Amino acid sequence: MSEQSRLSRIFELCLSIEHRALTFYRELASGTLDAELGALWKEMARDEAQHMAYWGRLLEMSRAGDVPEPLDKPEELEAFLLDLLPKIDELAARVRKDTSSPDVLVLALRLEFHLLEPRFQSLFHCLYNLPERQNPEEDYEIHLRRLMTTLNRHSESSPMLALLIETIERIWKVNMEAIHSSQLDHLTGLLNRRGIAVAMRPLTYLARRNGHPVGVMMIDLDDFKAINDTFGHPAGDKVLVLVTQLMRCRLRASDIVGRYGGEEFLAVLTPTDPQHLAEIAENLRRAVEANPIGEIHATISIGTAYAVLRDDVEKDLDELIHQADQALLKAKRAGKNRVVNWSPGINNQRPAAHGTDYSRTL
Repeated sequence: MSEQSRLSRIFELCLSIEHRALTFYRELASGTLDAELGALWKEMARDEAQHMAYWGRLLEMSRAGDVPEPLDKPEELEAFLLDLLPKIDELAARVRKDTSSPDVLVLALRLEFHLLEPRFQSLFHCLYNLPERQNPEEDYEIHLRRLMTTLNRHSESSPMLALLIETIERIWKVNMEAIHSSQLDHLTGLLNRRGIAVAMRPLTYLARRNGHPVGVMMIDLDDFKAINDTFGHPAGDKVLVLVTQLMRCRLRASDIVGRYGGEEFLAVLTPTDPQHLAEIAENLRRAVEANPIGEIHATISIGTAYAVLRDDVEKDLDELIHQADQALLKAKRAGKNRVVNWSPGINNQRPAAHGTDYSRTL
């Protein structure tokens, strides 16, 4: 089975799991005599319908070749999902025997316990940074919180139910902390290198599908070692945080920005155009220059590159990042504190004596 076929198969299984959860909550809603629980089960069913829409869109995109491989071991994920299906079917069968039983509250928690498995939750990140503010992780937290709030009111006479609620809440918190800590830089709060890779792949695949151009900025603090040596590492950290704040103010919420390593940052913008990309980069450069921290007058150099991605998104994106990095090197060699845009033969060009190079040729 090809990687793309397996990926589509994984999303088909996720869609099937959510469909089973939808059916599970609909059956609870139709069988309960408790008005509060009936309203809860209907809301939970509506949530599951929304989750199905998420997976359905991912399945459509994967069949069109617009979603990259989300995990390192997709065959293990597929096996896990196949193993999860009969467990949910077993819960549904028990509900059908008696939807009025107090045990249905425990069964609902068991269903959510299965869906909290990190391998299933991690797939939700496939929809990060897509348009229309789709954030299934945030939606699932609301979904889970709604369940917990109502069931807490029914747990006073059931220590077992109270324990299950507390356990699932802790599992959710630990899982989300683990997912985010693996993808965030703790100093700046930006995505780390792994987080950048996870976030930008779906965005760039969608950009390819829609024909939207993609811009990349490689941003590097000038003489950062000298700042650390002269003023100390805590001062250097303050400079990194300042640059982070200035980037966040100048980039759109839909753009991706992260700490690529050390004092280097990477930003991915789409849609964009060469003029917009150059202006954003130059505005950022000027902002850093105009905002010293005490005696520290930090500056940055920026390399940018711009292209419409073609058939091989992964290869084209890697090349775009390489081009921005080459432009950054030229900015450094030209005297630092400047913006240079990549152009063919840039490695053979003589560095400019000063100023900003806004070459826009691809």
